[in-house]
Amino acid sequence: MSYFFRESYVRFCSKPFTLDDFHESIHLSNNAVQCHYTNSDQRDPALPDENMWDCYTFQSFLKTQGKLDVSFARTIIVAYNWYSVGRLMCTNYIFGLLCSHMSAIY
Repeated sequence: MSYFFRESYVRFCSKPFTLDDFHESIHLSNNAVQCHYTNSDQRDPALPDENMWDCYTFQSFLKTQGKLDVSFARTIIVAYNWYSVGRLMCTNYIFGLLCSHMSAIY
């Protein structure tokens, strides 16, 4: 089952992004992971202490960066919908493979 909320949020990590280190504090923005780490002093000061923005704050940030030239709903929301459909189709395909494999065994 998949849920989609129009009023989304953006999560951030406690450490600045780098590909030189694959530590979870750098690459996993999940709250259950980030709650174990303190925010780095080297992060951008514009990032929130709680490591999360609602969609309105994110849109405001994009506007200040000159990056909100097209409608938020026509770009990010639509792209996420397509991503969600693709994810569900892959899950359905894999589930079908597993069922076929299991029925061949039994």
